This record gives sequence, C-alpha cells and structure tokens, in this order.
Amino acid sequence: VFEQKMEEFGARAERIQDDPELSETQKGLRIAALWSDYQPHVADFTAEATRQASQIAEAALAEIDIDAIVREAIAGVEPMVHGLAANGAWAQADPEQMVTYGLVAQYGMDQALDAFDEVQAALAETPVPPAPPAPPVES
Repeated sequence: VFEQKMEEFGARAERIQDDPELSETQKGLRIAALWSDYQPHVADFTAEATRQASQIAEAALAEIDIDAIVREAIAGVEPMVHGLAANGAWAQADPEQMVTYGLVAQYGMDQALDAFDEVQAALAETPVPPAPPAPPVES
C-alpha cells in the first residue's frame, strides 16, 4: 500500500512540475500541500518499519547463546593458561617471570572480557527508526 501511495505521490508531483501554467512558487506550494496529504502514510510506514525491525532484532537476539560465546572465548584462553602452567618458569620464584606471565594471563582474560562486552553491546543496541523523508523544498 505504501509503495502504491508513493508512486501516486510521484505521479501527481510530476504533473504539477510539468504544468506550464504554474510559476515555480505555485509549483512549490502545490507540491508542499500534496506532501502534507501523504505525510500520514509516511509516518505509518515508518512506525510499521520500526515495529518490524524491533521484532526482527528481538528474534535474532533470542537465538544468541551468551553462555556458548563465553565458553568459546574461555576455550581460546584455556590452552594458553595450560601452556603457561606446564612451563617450568611458573615454578621458579623469579619476580620478572611472574610479572610477565601475569601480564600474558591478564591479556588472555581481557580478550575474553572484550568478547563478552561486544556481545552485551550488541544486545543493548536498539534499532533506530528511519527518518521520514523531508518535504519538497520550495524553489
């Protein structure tokens, strides 16, 4: 229905623009008046598009398994932690080694937390409704 209304608007606006009897000011005023007739259709379309976008986003986010994402992120860190733990340097009391391994472990944990934050940010985003088109500019 909306597409049909916009095609109708376009045809009527073209007829106004093509009318040699009208001045540019008259054409602009008539197209502005015509636009005001179609503005409710644009508002309805925008509201419906926003509603549907929200439903689509909700359905897509419902399928996201946060626990699986966290497990996957931690699974990437786990081999590194095992490698560090198996290394004999952990058994040494060398303060520099301990600081280095602590930094490496912190990096791995930060990577997992960053992945989790990205998922949370994606879940928190709400779709922005499209802005209605601007009315025609008077010439």
